[in-house]
Amino acid sequence: MDNNINIRPATNSDIKKIIKLLHDNGLPTIDIGISQVNFFIGEYQKQLVGVIGIEKYESKGLLRSLVVESSYTKLEIGKTLINQLFKYSKLNNIKDVYLLTETARMYFEKFRFEEIERTRVPEIIMKTSEFNDICPKSAVVMHKKL
Repeated sequence: MDNNINIRPATNSDIKKIIKLLHDNGLPTIDIGISQVNFFIGEYQKQLVGVIGIEKYESKGLLRSLVVESSYTKLEIGKTLINQLFKYSKLNNIKDVYLLTETARMYFEKFRFEEIERTRVPEIIMKTSEFNDICPKSAVVMHKKL
């Protein structure tokens, strides 16, 4: 398998495929389409194989739903998607990125995210549906300063 991965901003025509990929990998989709998530997708031979999203709240960002099809993980699509998200964040004046995870704490530590207490999360992030309703209270909260 070659490493010819195309990363691009998602369009409205990608939403159904994004929801399917998230759903198939056990990630929440309930608010996709009503929240303000900016998605980036990874394509291999014009097929959606990875996705990442971010919600912007002033100078804060909430990372949403990093997933890569299991048969494509060796291509480092996740790393490429995260780096794209960091570029987007810097261009859009996002200074801090937060995320919630139940399974990927060690993966995100590779990108210098640090686990933090829920009480250290800014109020604007605490008010999101992801933080309040979608992710369980058992999810680990992580932060990265850009």
